[in-house]
Amino acid sequence: MKQSFDDYKHLAGGTGGKGSLWQGPDHLLVVEGRGFLLPFSEVYRRVDYDKIQALTLVTTKSYIWASIGMGLAAFFFLGLAFLSRDEEPFLPISLVIPGVMLTVLLLINVFRGRTCRCSLQTAVQVLRLKPLVRVNKAEPVMRLLEDLCRRQQSHLVPASLSPAQPDAVSGAASPLPPPLLPGASIPGGKPPWQGSNWTFFTGLLMLLWGPALAAELFVPGLALTLSSVVLGTLITVLGIIGLVHASRYRTPGTLLTCLWVNLVVDLLAGLGMYILAIAAVMHQG
Repeated sequence: MKQSFDDYKHLAGGTGGKGSLWQGPDHLLVVEGRGFLLPFSEVYRRVDYDKIQALTLVTTKSYIWASIGMGLAAFFFLGLAFLSRDEEPFLPISLVIPGVMLTVLLLINVFRGRTCRCSLQTAVQVLRLKPLVRVNKAEPVMRLLEDLCRRQQSHLVPASLSPAQPDAVSGAASPLPPPLLPGASIPGGKPPWQGSNWTFFTGLLMLLWGPALAAELFVPGLALTLSSVVLGTLITVLGIIGLVHASRYRTPGTLLTCLWVNLVVDLLAGLGMYILAIAAVMHQG
């Protein structure tokens, strides 16, 4: 994704409901996605650095529970696949695929590190910073926000200082280095669509998946079935990524419609293939 937009610099987050954080010249821009599963709209919140009263980072146990859950689920599917290794090839293969996917997700969760919950507080609200969910990435962002707040609030005089302390007042009002970025205004909306490799590869694999599915009607064999399953899984994953990426920009309506239709067709085709395979195995049994 883009690392800068107009006069804003990307801090954290990306696509999806968690949104993103952008460093402005004198304020933090919080982009929140709204929608079910995928963000159909975005809400822009501007929080001035000189209005922020507190920044909070609290570690959570989601990292531990997610690892335990995915580990047990992966062990369950892989164990069933091992026990059914002497059955029809379709049965262990259909169990190995979710087991391997859960194992990969478990490793990704472990390498991403501990989870956390971050928020900022002003005089009128406590705003959750949803894009900051991992400690190793949240800590640098929170330190940067703290530095920006100190810069913007350097001209403020604490209420505890009395007029009889001119040295303290002059020290508090001493100039500091200017903010990191020049002035800017809130953007009017999403940036324009500039293309995506995810969309390109999704379309390319769709062209390959069609002949592979058609060939299964005429050419028997496990290798062709496996290739169709792998292509279908890749197309579904790439289609979801491409759709999420496209929703962040002013994407043409025709392209968004094609991406949604592609995702629905992929899911229905995968479900239909799985049901037919189970029916074929039961019929042979």
